[in-house]
Amino acid sequence: MTEGSAVRSGAVYGTTAFNADTDPAAPSEPCSVCGADVVPGTPLCLTHLRVVARVKHGASPEPPEHRQPTHSPVVYYALFGDRVKIGTTTDLVGRMGAVPHDHLLATEPGGREVERRRHEQFATWHATGEWFHHCPAIAAHIETLI
Repeated sequence: MTEGSAVRSGAVYGTTAFNADTDPAAPSEPCSVCGADVVPGTPLCLTHLRVVARVKHGASPEPPEHRQPTHSPVVYYALFGDRVKIGTTTDLVGRMGAVPHDHLLATEPGGREVERRRHEQFATWHATGEWFHHCPAIAAHIETLI
């Protein structure tokens, strides 16, 4: 378990460590929205805390997988520090509200297949997940898109 995480039967749920089976401080009241188990110290479950966080940071209250498409699929390149996220979306405005980034560098038409090809193309510079080290090869590709 990482410091500051919460565990309920082995899963991470929030910001305070507890075990619902053995900890008397574990939540006893249900989520005030849906009735699920709450994150300790809050009246909400993890799902509804995430909704609050998305709205607080200017994103859509709907998680990306529940949003309706607003345009054809695009592959986007978002710079955050010295990393570039190569992802795909059909709701670029909503996605940029949810992804940490300093600048949106470029987009190109395409969905998951184009994204997969770009991940393979830049695999040498892979950092983690969909994040890559900003490098001359990625910068050159982005130049072809803008």
